[in-house]
Amino acid sequence: MKGGRHVLRLGKNVPVFSALCMAVLFLAATAGTGGAGDAAGLVGKNAPMFSTIDLDGKPMQFAEVLQASSLVVLNFWGVRCGSCLEEMPHLSGMHARYLAQKVKILGVNVDGLEPAKLKSLLPQVAAVPPYPLLVDQDFKITDLYAVSAAPLTFIVLPNGKIVYQHEGFTAGDERKLEEEIVKFLKSDAVGK
Repeated sequence: MKGGRHVLRLGKNVPVFSALCMAVLFLAATAGTGGAGDAAGLVGKNAPMFSTIDLDGKPMQFAEVLQASSLVVLNFWGVRCGSCLEEMPHLSGMHARYLAQKVKILGVNVDGLEPAKLKSLLPQVAAVPPYPLLVDQDFKITDLYAVSAAPLTFIVLPNGKIVYQHEGFTAGDERKLEEEIVKFLKSDAVGK
């Protein structure tokens, strides 16, 4: 220390210091662009199309569901995810409230379980919701949507455009999701 000031001598640590500075700048630049709750990475993009089966083994084509709906709420969830199980009754309520308006809620399981196993396990951990639960045994859908944490919820319009994305669930998040559903139902975006 000279004259009350610290002197930083980097020497051989210049690459480490540079990497650290770059990491800090990257984090600062991306702060506020999502974070927990709003990982807006796919908003504004076209939803990846997929086909799968539901818990009863019935085939489902996502493109066909979109065409028959005013909008789709696509929710990725897991059986060991407390937040996911807490969110399910809220999604069930929305399913009942907006079914007549052709809002479709789909739950995609992220555990990689076969349908029979998932179907037998679900009643042990949660009330079985009235909306379709889809199987993603090989994690293809999970990969298409870049799911890194559950729950992860999207709103997709009939034209395939993702207009809302939310990661996680805490009490009150269901109100924001429902506000978004109502907003898009009232807009011209749903292609009435």
